[in-house]
Amino acid sequence: MVKDMLSQGFLLLIVGMGTVYIFLTLMVYVMLAVGKYFIKNEARFRPVVSTAAPRKPTDNNESELIAAAVAAVTAHARK
Repeated sequence: MVKDMLSQGFLLLIVGMGTVYIFLTLMVYVMLAVGKYFIKNEARFRPVVSTAAPRKPTDNNESELIAAAVAAVTAHARK
């Protein structure tokens, strides 16, 4: 009985470790293939550089924004 359980445990160990080894080996080769693909097609994955002129900062007048917010709150409160 004990010998049978040990042999089943050993078989499970071999199958489990073999599965992990095969998966890791496959993963290494897939990663190598993907790396070669990206190196070969490097130009397709470069970020696009914008050639637009930079925007000029606008004159943000905070007092106008505050006045608009106060007017909106006041108008809403009067309803």
